[in-house]
Amino acid sequence: MVPLGVRGEAEAERFWFSYARLRDVAVLRHEGFPLPEVLRGVDPEDIKARERANVAIVYPHGNTTVPVALEQGPKLVRDGINLLLCAFPEIGEVDGRKVLLLHDGFGRISAEDYERITGKRPEGEGVWVLMEFREPIVAHGIFFHFTHPLRPYIEEVQAPLIQPFLWEAATYLKCALPDMLRGSGVRTAEQVNFYHGDLMAVPEEEAKARIEKELLAFSERYPTIIVKPEKESGGRKAKILPVRGDGEVLWDNLRELRDLIYDICKADNAVVQEVLESRVRQLYTREFLEDLVDRFARLGVPVLLDREPKTPLFSYFRQVLVWNGENYEISHHITVVSTRGIANVGQGGLLYEYTDDIINPKYREDMRRGITEAAYRSMEAQRRYIREHWREILEEYLDAFPEFRDRIRMEPPGEDLTGFSYMDIPYEMGDYMPVFLVDEEDRLVRLYDPDEEKLVPLFDEGGRPTGVEIYDGDGRPVQYDEPIPMFDRDGNRIPLFDEKGRPIPTLVLYKIEPNPGAGLWRPHNDQLPPERKGEGVYIVFRCLGERAKAYRRLFGS
Repeated sequence: MVPLGVRGEAEAERFWFSYARLRDVAVLRHEGFPLPEVLRGVDPEDIKARERANVAIVYPHGNTTVPVALEQGPKLVRDGINLLLCAFPEIGEVDGRKVLLLHDGFGRISAEDYERITGKRPEGEGVWVLMEFREPIVAHGIFFHFTHPLRPYIEEVQAPLIQPFLWEAATYLKCALPDMLRGSGVRTAEQVNFYHGDLMAVPEEEAKARIEKELLAFSERYPTIIVKPEKESGGRKAKILPVRGDGEVLWDNLRELRDLIYDICKADNAVVQEVLESRVRQLYTREFLEDLVDRFARLGVPVLLDREPKTPLFSYFRQVLVWNGENYEISHHITVVSTRGIANVGQGGLLYEYTDDIINPKYREDMRRGITEAAYRSMEAQRRYIREHWREILEEYLDAFPEFRDRIRMEPPGEDLTGFSYMDIPYEMGDYMPVFLVDEEDRLVRLYDPDEEKLVPLFDEGGRPTGVEIYDGDGRPVQYDEPIPMFDRDGNRIPLFDEKGRPIPTLVLYKIEPNPGAGLWRPHNDQLPPERKGEGVYIVFRCLGERAKAYRRLFGS
């Protein structure tokens, strides 16, 4: 017997996915969600499937992330949007056009819809249900899981997608990130790439000699470096080590990273980057830092803020951008702090909602302006890049994931029915890090040139001024032979400008990487106060829902 919501072409598939349904139920209960009420033979008219935009989340029922979005079902209904999870939709035809059909739907429906289906008025505004439809309904917008068997074919239905295949492929190509950002005024950490094809084409001894030579040269500028696979995520196989100390090569560390790079390149490409300095104690407020210590303590992780040896602290920021049919909106503002250089929320990092009040007032305005501009500018650069380099992106991705090769056509991706190109970016989770232009005493020591996309030091290695021109608020040149204060004794900002008249900030934002999927939705939602629960995911699906409405109007169903 195949459970409701499970489909598969082969008997083995149906058995496996039926068995996995037990896991789904266990996960939902463990995460605190009620078991859904099963409703069979539901008339699509009872959820107004022909009047509303039907947005499908094509994920497993037991996914730990998407239920926070499904909780917003009753609120989205008021916007004319049905949000339902369907793990096994199928591509069919309606009026001669390919569509994605939902035979069932899991989610939280409104009290009014529930009453229309059952004749009973529930308590509260919504009810968790698993519905079997009397006849399949058409999905007008789709949030698709990247491992689903239909992934290579889903663009055939021409419905709005949260993430087209081309952009999803591009997010894995860390080697190409500097090129993606070029011309945006936003940069990433300095990096050097090692390619599978190059290293595997020569004997191991020669390949390792090449790697060692590159690492020695790179470490002259960046004594501590990070090595990571191009297409892995979550810090898997990544490592940070110092390669030089007091100007001397640390040969054991260098050889360890050399061997790691060679090992990675047996199946992937490798990226070597400078390790950006993370000044957590300087960036955040004291109140935030003390709360951080308390939260780590509850996890059994001692953190010394002021006493030696001080605990190393690292942080990054995430901005989630989503296209609403006319422009981008930022749905999530996130910061993650950890005690390790490579750590995400699943590996001991602590997630907070990024709000202005957790940032030191000295840097608050620069931080907010910088990250917002970096998010939008990098997005525009990435959009241009994938349109111009679609073939290279697909070829590189298919080399890494050959199982898709027979199912992805090597031709420019098309567009959805609303005219939005599948060579465009409707959604991105971008990670960023602030890079200070001031020292620990808030004195200016370097500029960032957005035209050249590089840092410009005010002093050379010998401490001598480099001749970079700085101007005060009256347009007069600032004479300096030591770092320039950016705040007066009362903590007020001293306006400074570069030679082009641009205000000089205390910090700039580097982009670390773009990410696919729905990572950090749940822990972000956990940090919101009760009256704001679901705020971020609501924006994501309201935006996708607006695009779905346009599709429904054009499709006429």
